[in-house]
Amino acid sequence: MKKKILTGVILFVLVLSLVACGKDKEDNKSKKEAKKTTEVTTEATTEASTEATTEATTAATTEAAAADTTEAAAEEKAADDSNSGSSDDSDFYVVATNFDKQTVESYAAEVKKAYTESNYTALSQMIRYPITMYPDVTCNNAEEFMQYCEGKSIASADLESMEAETCKDMFANSGGICMGEGQVWLGEDVNTGKLAIISISGMAER
Repeated sequence: MKKKILTGVILFVLVLSLVACGKDKEDNKSKKEAKKTTEVTTEATTEASTEATTEATTAATTEAAAADTTEAAAEEKAADDSNSGSSDDSDFYVVATNFDKQTVESYAAEVKKAYTESNYTALSQMIRYPITMYPDVTCNNAEEFMQYCEGKSIASADLESMEAETCKDMFANSGGICMGEGQVWLGEDVNTGKLAIISISGMAER
């Protein structure tokens, strides 16, 4: 009888041991799966965080680059305006005329072209008459100016001075607008209400 009881106890202990062993294995398996799940979740979170950070950095860099580009464009435009003399000062020559800056400088460019090409015919149509020519010769109209220019050419020094004229931001006072080193002065023709040459020099005998 005692042997049977002892055998039963032993069997019971063995069963408990097997059950406990199986439970440990199951717990270990669960822990491993939980650990794996945690690792996967952590990896996914890190990936998402890295991606978000990269996108934010890229966006910030792009925005900064765009701002720099806009600023550079504004600075370049300001430099171009400064170099070309094409600012928005429409009343730049108000001391000499009521014509706006662009009109004055466009007209000056036409005068420069005619002068440097020795186009006396074109110049004769741009002059406010009467005009006094060197040496104290008065031309009352285009025909007399053309007669004065016969046998004359523009002196090289005067030609070079007018060729160097930019026709931008020219010197001006109440007497008119100076081109070159004074070879030509522009002003208003009160008879026509237009810009005109009010003084011209440089024509020399050949």
